[in-house]
Amino acid sequence: MKILEISKNISKEELKEIGIDEIDFRILSHLSKQPRATYADLSLSVGLSRDAVKYRFNKLVLSGIIKGFNLELDLSKLGFSNKVMLNLRINKDNSNSVDELEKFLNNSPYVETVFRTAGVFDLVAIIFSKDNKQLLEVIDSVKARHGNIIMALEVVPLV
Repeated sequence: MKILEISKNISKEELKEIGIDEIDFRILSHLSKQPRATYADLSLSVGLSRDAVKYRFNKLVLSGIIKGFNLELDLSKLGFSNKVMLNLRINKDNSNSVDELEKFLNNSPYVETVFRTAGVFDLVAIIFSKDNKQLLEVIDSVKARHGNIIMALEVVPLV
């Protein structure tokens, strides 16, 4: 996120309404550029003590402004070298069909993420597998469970 560009459009009054001040915003800005920054790094960046930065950081977490911390893995280094985009068009006669398929995909250990889309396809899933055999097993499990509502399925390799 380009938080510094966003900051040009946020007034002190708006920050106050959100419940933060300019120092909190500078902490967020620093973290957006260097997510692994330590309290000591942040302390130097904003000119406060480590304890003051830690207090402000925890306040930003508790308020929900900082939503979480993510771990990004290189799954290819763990043997999952196939990455594909699975595009699905769903028969929506059953109003729960898209929800059920989305939930099924999200519960698969091979599915990284699922998106609802507008256009030709209703759902897009990013799938990792070790090889084509495993990929076909994943796709077959989707078809076995939800084949009655899948109108079209497209697999697009991602590099």
